[in-house]
Amino acid sequence: MHRIIGVELSHQNAPLNIREKIVLTKEETVQAMHEMKSRLNEVLIISTCNRLAVYTYSTNYRPVLDFFNRFGNLNLYLTIYDYDDSAVRHLFSTAAGLKSQVVGEHQILGQIKDSYHTAREAGALGPVMHEFSRRAIRAGKRVRGETSIGQFATSIASVAFELVNKIHPQLRGAKVLVLGTGEMANLILQMLAKTEVSKLMVASRELNRASQIAGIYQATPVALGNLDEILKEADVIVGATAAAEVIVSREQMLPYVNGHSKLFIDMGMPRNFAPEIADLENITLHDLDSIKDLTYQGIMKRQKEIPKAKAIINDEVEDFVYWLNAKRVHPLISGYYNQLEIIKAREMSWVIPKMGTLDETQKKIIDKFANRLISHVSKRPVEVLKTYAQEPHGRDRPIDTFREIFNLKDVHIHIPKRRIIVGSRDSKLALAQTNEVIEKLKEMDPDNEFMIKTIKTSGDMGHLEELGAWVKEVERALLDKEIDLAVHSMKDMPTEIPEGVIIAGIPERADPRDVLLSNDGKKLEQMPPGSRIGTTSMRRGFQIQRLQPGMEIVPVRGNIITRMSKLEGGEYDAIILAAAGLQRLGILNRITEIFSVEQMVPAVGQGALAAEIREDDLKLKQLLEKINHRETELAITAERALLHELGGGCRMPIGGYAKITGNSITLHGMYANDSGTKINFDHLTADISEVEEMGKRLAARLKKGI
Repeated sequence: MHRIIGVELSHQNAPLNIREKIVLTKEETVQAMHEMKSRLNEVLIISTCNRLAVYTYSTNYRPVLDFFNRFGNLNLYLTIYDYDDSAVRHLFSTAAGLKSQVVGEHQILGQIKDSYHTAREAGALGPVMHEFSRRAIRAGKRVRGETSIGQFATSIASVAFELVNKIHPQLRGAKVLVLGTGEMANLILQMLAKTEVSKLMVASRELNRASQIAGIYQATPVALGNLDEILKEADVIVGATAAAEVIVSREQMLPYVNGHSKLFIDMGMPRNFAPEIADLENITLHDLDSIKDLTYQGIMKRQKEIPKAKAIINDEVEDFVYWLNAKRVHPLISGYYNQLEIIKAREMSWVIPKMGTLDETQKKIIDKFANRLISHVSKRPVEVLKTYAQEPHGRDRPIDTFREIFNLKDVHIHIPKRRIIVGSRDSKLALAQTNEVIEKLKEMDPDNEFMIKTIKTSGDMGHLEELGAWVKEVERALLDKEIDLAVHSMKDMPTEIPEGVIIAGIPERADPRDVLLSNDGKKLEQMPPGSRIGTTSMRRGFQIQRLQPGMEIVPVRGNIITRMSKLEGGEYDAIILAAAGLQRLGILNRITEIFSVEQMVPAVGQGALAAEIREDDLKLKQLLEKINHRETELAITAERALLHELGGGCRMPIGGYAKITGNSITLHGMYANDSGTKINFDHLTADISEVEEMGKRLAARLKKGI
């Protein structure tokens, strides 16, 4: 089924050094849209200094991911909005300034307008994306006109100006150099021109262009070729060019280290100034990632306007989704009107000859009467059909009813048998796992429609000590019929699940092993004593100490992206993660070392997923049975029997992994006390008919001496 899909890499998930790799010129944007248009129906690309977003009206987003893959493996930083409501809400919120670094800034609305006009000129838009873009711009205008969100915020340029003013409060005596003559440079020049700076300079590769802009703001034009001379003089240097290479390097600044202090503000994308200049004495450097933190009071004022802005966005999203759903049944409406026109022509050919001699005016009146009659007769059915289109997969299939009543059997549109609402935690990994299950179910039965509903759990709020911290809120939504299906990591599932729900499907397991990620590419055995290894799992920590004594085990919290960011930031020498999570996020290339299950026994259920439903949902149970992997189910049954007998949860120092070979199953187990001073490893092999019993037997052996 065609739907609006968005894929975005932005400042919300990607650091500056990643974002600057994917800035597109207008020509590159047009070329990319032309290329994707050959595989997609409609395409809109929004490329700014803080985001690259691709929206499409299509059946899948694979061509969009292929486009992003040109820039390297960016899966870690991409956010996919794969359903109408989420994609529409995100673009409308972006146009309103709610997704900007500076909440409420006005530049993004102009950038979306420019992107829309570029896509139109390139022929990349069809009727849906045209209306989608137009409605996003309207939503952005409404938020700015009906709230005060812009009263306390302008563009990032104004934040940069606040920063300059903070360090040079009066700006008297300050010599300011602005590199660039584009929109961003003009905005900062406009603000600086109203102050009492002692000297304002504008630099460009083309001196004529610099002179033009300098004349507007009573500034001094400078050629970039003379930059070294000017740097010595300037107190504040603002970079606002779209140059592909660094304009000011560390080597250029070395002669001025012992001079007076200088403030560099880098608003360029890619960056205009080498990050290393920040290490030099007397030099302060701020870039796009850092300036956003310097206007806290303004942000707090803007926060009060956000609920009003969201109410407007909700209104616009609801209105557009209604339009989109109605458009999907347009073939039926067109077919209906065509039939009415055929009936009109037939009846007119019958009645006119029977009315004697008529002049042209009389014939036109009769024709107009027939048109008015058609309009009145068809108004109500068409309105009802548009209402039905908002819920086309209803139990009574009203669209089929409409088609039958008006004899439109030759008009075919896709009507999903059922909408299945799938509950998931709102993390990139959880959503990737949920989409994995959905795609398997679509393969089994493509006539169902799926919608994801994200749910915040106790685990997401940091209450990790609670039993079932990652699943119980999702299970509650399942029992309350807010969702129809829940997808969990099997290792997060308590051994006891609530009455009324069942695990109805366990897809084939992904890689169950634990892996090491290190900053310098060293494996565990190569790391020196005292190396900081990040993991919150006692199971992992104790086994690391056993493999390589002398390591410092340090807790690390957060999702995979957060943990990897902390590793890259130098907080740890290495971290331990599950291979399955990295596999599902498409970032296996970050792995330094993979531990065998003998070296490090995995957590019970690691790598497997659990599809949970209400016990009485027999149709969904039958569908999930089609994706259930029998060998994985047997292995998980043995592991969970071990866990249940040991009386532990996912945070206890317990490991268990079962593998089936032919008709035999081998179960590996690990069990330790809370301090890790006593730790037992053992394994059993038995016939697959004994999976639960062998789990109990192995648990008894592991308990000895603990």
